[in-house]
Amino acid sequence: MSDLSMSRPWIYSLCLSLGIFLLLLALPVEIFGNEASTIQKSLSSKLEEQLKKHIAYTPASPLQVGHLIIEDHSSSINQATWLYIKKGLDYYKKTKPAFVILELNTPGGEVYAAQKISDALKELDTQYNIPVVCFINNWAISAGAMLAYSCRFIVAVKDGSMGAAEPVIMGEDSQMKPASEKVNSALRADFAGRARFFRSQSLHSRSDG
Repeated sequence: MSDLSMSRPWIYSLCLSLGIFLLLLALPVEIFGNEASTIQKSLSSKLEEQLKKHIAYTPASPLQVGHLIIEDHSSSINQATWLYIKKGLDYYKKTKPAFVILELNTPGGEVYAAQKISDALKELDTQYNIPVVCFINNWAISAGAMLAYSCRFIVAVKDGSMGAAEPVIMGEDSQMKPASEKVNSALRADFAGRARFFRSQSLHSRSDG
């Protein structure tokens, strides 16, 4: 958990890009004349609309950005992960950064822990107006994909992987095996609902406008 770790070059680049983007949106076009106008027009209108709507920033305020990371191919998302994320989100509720970066490089993990993290990420956005930008730094598999879909914005490295969710349970012989179709069906519905959450919000806001 940090407030912008400059030791990671990609974080610096991402935050710098968003910072410049937001700064250009906030400044009058007259300051830079036609050059600024050209830069602004070249930005994706849809992304511009969403960033302006959900990331609060003015030149007079510091560009504070939160950073949480889940990266370990050798262990899965579990209750300890949830406690780490909860502590970080509680901190950001108090410090109120412009947005929070959730860096993911995970093969997945426990469904219940992932659901609690997912709910907390959405709460930070919808209740505290602090959007979460998911950065898939290689893997967001299974429960990791659930967390990615729980963020308002998602970006990924060129060869990043996302998806492949299949719930498993431990059998009587202590071996992992696929869950029943009943469990799969319930989790598919839950996963789909989380994946649609921010997209349906965006579509609803556009139809209202």
